[in-house]
This record gives sequence, C-alpha cells and structure tokens, in this order.
Amino acid sequence: MRLSFIIREITRRRVRAATNIAAVAVMIAFLIVLASVMNTYQKAIYLPFAATGSDMIIQKSDINPSQAPLDQVQLPFGTGIFSQAEADELVDIPHVIESAADLLLWQFDRDGFTSIEGIDAGSFVGRQLAESVVAGHFLFSGTNNQAVAEKHFAKFFGLSPGDTLKVGDKVFTVVGTVSTPDESQISAANIYINLSAAQQVLGVSGFSRLYVRTDNLSSDDLVRTAVARINPNALVISGSSISASLNAAVKVYGRFHLLAIGLMMLIAALIMFQINTAGLLERRKEIGVMQSVGWTKRAISGQVAGELFAESVMACVVGAAVGFFIILAIGSLSVQAALPGVLSNSQLALTAPLRFPVVETAICSLAIVGITGIVCLFLARRISAMKPMTNLKNF
Repeated sequence: MRLSFIIREITRRRVRAATNIAAVAVMIAFLIVLASVMNTYQKAIYLPFAATGSDMIIQKSDINPSQAPLDQVQLPFGTGIFSQAEADELVDIPHVIESAADLLLWQFDRDGFTSIEGIDAGSFVGRQLAESVVAGHFLFSGTNNQAVAEKHFAKFFGLSPGDTLKVGDKVFTVVGTVSTPDESQISAANIYINLSAAQQVLGVSGFSRLYVRTDNLSSDDLVRTAVARINPNALVISGSSISASLNAAVKVYGRFHLLAIGLMMLIAALIMFQINTAGLLERRKEIGVMQSVGWTKRAISGQVAGELFAESVMACVVGAAVGFFIILAIGSLSVQAALPGVLSNSQLALTAPLRFPVVETAICSLAIVGITGIVCLFLARRISAMKPMTNLKNF
C-alpha cells in the first residue's frame, strides 16, 4: 500500500520529481565521467611499459659521453653502461621483484637510423615480446646470429623471416617479426637481438638499461629514492615520471585518489541536502494535512523519506545511464606527456579507451542513496514533530 502511494505521489508531482531526479542525475553523470577520465589518465601513463611488462626502466646517464663516428654502432647519446655489480646492487632493493637487463644500440648508415636492442630472450621482457610475434618465431636463448624485426620497420625495409641484415660487422638472420603497442615508445626498437650478441657488437660486457617490476606501483618513489642513493647517475623512468609532465589536476588526483573521491562525495552530499531540504519545506502544508487526518509521526516520516528515496534511486539509474553513454560517445582519451632525461626527447602521445568506472559508480550511488535517506528521515521527523497548525500556517 505504501509503495503504491509513494509512486502515486511521485507521479502526481511530476515536474517537481523530474526536477529533483534530473538535478541528482546530472551530478552523478558528471562524477562518473570525471572518474572515468581520471582513471584513464592514471592507466595511460603506464601504457609505454606494456610491451615489456615492466613497471619502470633504470638507465645510466653518462656525463662524459663518447664521441663515436656516426657510421659506427654506438650507445644512444648520453647513455652510460652499468657493470654487472652495479646492476645487481640496483635491483637488490626493497619492492623489486624481478629485473631484466638490455643493451640498446644506435646504428647510422646510408639507409638511415636503426635502433637495436639486445635482450635476454629468457627474461620476462623476452617472454613478453615473444607473445607479440606476428611472423616466424622469437629469439632462441644463446643464439648470437638471430634477429627479430619490429613489424613496421620490417614492412618499410621489406624484411621477412629468412632475410639477413647487418649490425656493425656482424650478419644476423631475421627469424621473426613482432608487433609492439604504438604507445611503447620508451622501449620499442627496430631490431631485437640477444643480449650477448649486442655486447659482442659493441665490445662491452655491461648493460645500458634495467627493466624492473615492482611489488606495488605505489612504491615508485621508494624505489626511485633507493636507486638515487646507490647510484646518483642512474635515471629512473616510471609512470610517475610521465605523470609529472601532465597537468596539475591529474597529478593531484593521482596522488590523492581516495581524497578526491571523498571530496566529490562531500559536494554531492551538500547538493543533496539542499535539494531535499527545499523540497520538504515546500511540503509542510501537505504534512499538516496528513497530521490533521490522523497520520502518525512515523507514517509521515516514512512516506516523505520513501518518496525522496525512490527519486534518488531513479536519479542514480538515470545518471549512470547518461554517464555510460557520454563515455561511450567520447570513446578514448589522448594524453600528451614528455619524458625527461635521455630515454626520450620527444612528446609521448598516449591514447587509452575510456572505461565505465564500476567501482566509483557503485560508491557514488550508494552514498547518494544513503545521504538522501538520512537527510530525508531527519528533516521529515523534524517537520512531522511540529503541530499541524504550524505546518499549515507556514505554507
């Protein structure tokens, strides 16, 4: 009986109910879209590491770079070499659960510029790249005459499995091609060879980069501090490095994610309080009539609270639907970020799809419904406690 009466009362005041529902729905849709955008920003900053499965890259900065002739294979400008002892010390720190070393080379010749990455095929980086093979097969551990070409590079130069190419004075047989994500500019190379082969080409025994996986992405700063203490010349590139180049709002949201959600919910609570307070005060005459015909305080409180509670539930559904379709219409988000240091001197263009924030939507909806219920019950009890003549007179 009460449910049917609640529905009848809402439909009888369609304009007022629609206004309340629309106001709350717009607010919920805004919070959902905002949460989706911010979550996408937070995910986008880790896209450059997707090809290697790492959380950060450690590279050594060389303050006195060698001036090798451009027609020779060389290290990237400003890049230093880690010894085995230095590499072991850097990865033997808290929060680091796995590491992989590589040697990145640059080769300039008449055909242009080629980046060659020597990797350990058995490391987690090698296994991750092996999953991206689109033709042939990946490198076999211990083979120093095999090479794998990046898909776009192979297409441009007409390379396919079975062809040969030259790196320095060594000839390599192309055994496969890989397709790396477009966002992986940090780690993508044109040619992949085994680490030992790259060391032979350059005539060194060390590494130029260390890929690191951590136990928790939130430990970036802790790892960065430990690395700086061990080797001041080590440069750490992680998601927080990319985040540092984004706008201030994104950085604040990333660092104070839960606080941001709490602040948005506080604003939502204040808006809900204002809407419900105004709506209840307008109904004091109706409440006075209810009292005059024998409605109890409890019945009046339950009726009024039930109506606004139902409106809030409908507003949550409408707001979630509107937010979903807005996210669907936007589709994806592009992030422009710059990497400091020697890993990259250009802008990173990262594109990530917007996802419907299920957790934030559930939290927001539950909070809205809960706040509405508490506020409505409190105000309804206050009004119903007044004398009928007072309610009628103050209309």
